[in-house]
Amino acid sequence: MKKSKKSSAPELIPSTPLSPSAGPGPASQPAPSLSSHIDHELRKKNRHLSAERVMDWLRRWLPDHCDKAYIAHKWIWIQFREKPSEEVRAILSQLGFHWNERHECWQHPCGVFNTLTIGGPDGQPDSYVKGADQP
Repeated sequence: MKKSKKSSAPELIPSTPLSPSAGPGPASQPAPSLSSHIDHELRKKNRHLSAERVMDWLRRWLPDHCDKAYIAHKWIWIQFREKPSEEVRAILSQLGFHWNERHECWQHPCGVFNTLTIGGPDGQPDSYVKGADQP
């Protein structure tokens, strides 16, 4: 019996965007937070995705924001002029990004975890690839 060949890149991101369950709730209750819909186990796995794979997901889920992304020191960094919407923040979080208050940007480790300081967006990174320049 032959084994079926599985894809080398498993789908680690949900096939639909994050969204609270449909339907209005009682007026006295606030709308559900998108952050409560994050699958934290999946988020941990997504933090190991390659930079190329993360950029592909950014192009799919956040096409209006992928040009803000760049690769610095093997991590992907995204800076916004203003605080992004809750939906954008929830998608970034689900993809494995975290907020770096010191550098005021969202960062994705792309599987490279290091205890050393990796510099800042103002510094001169080892590599710099603007999101829009990616294939």
